[in-house]
Amino acid sequence: HFHASENDRGIVGTGQVAWPTVFGALQAIGYDQWIVVESFGHAIPELAGAACVWRQLAPSPEVLAQGSLTYLRNHL
Repeated sequence: HFHASENDRGIVGTGQVAWPTVFGALQAIGYDQWIVVESFGHAIPELAGAACVWRQLAPSPEVLAQGSLTYLRNHL
């Protein structure tokens, strides 16, 4: 599977990743498998500390997931 992850681990499509280039590369190799969104949150303080997450990346995990899904669906 492919991990879609923004440069700041926020909502996919809101950072500095060159997604058109990424999507073009995936299409060029005929990729048609799972794409998952990789992000970090504050729900588990120990994990947030270990991952150096010092700010909220989205208003909620649901907003992050929905925003990322919408972006991916609109561009794939």
